[in-house]
Amino acid sequence: LTMQVNHALLLPPPKGRFRIHTKMDTKMVVLKLVPCFDMSALLRLTMNGSDTCRAIVLELYGTGNAPQMHGNFLQALTVAKEKGIVVVVTSQCASGSVIPGTYAVNKELDNIGVVPALDMTTEATCGKLAYLFG
Repeated sequence: LTMQVNHALLLPPPKGRFRIHTKMDTKMVVLKLVPCFDMSALLRLTMNGSDTCRAIVLELYGTGNAPQMHGNFLQALTVAKEKGIVVVVTSQCASGSVIPGTYAVNKELDNIGVVPALDMTTEATCGKLAYLFG
């Protein structure tokens, strides 16, 4: 058994002491969409703006399908964007990922500025948002 190491691909050694980033901003909400979800609740949440909530993580169906025919849903996401709230879409599936462009509603989500989490889990998405906001 032999192994070749491509040294050009290795990260350089750290230049400083190990540091732990402890400043996190956790003002976010995770919403799992289900068929009977009250979209007006999402609209009320977004109306408060980023002082209350800096990000909304939506767990959508499958590869990113959402209830496109419900007017309050797209309206709430538009209001979120206007109020400075970041909206990220993850999948409810245990494996797989959000695939932009799979469904017609994805184009509308993209136009609004909703960010697809691709293959990140909901937990990873929240951790990264908290770090970035911190």
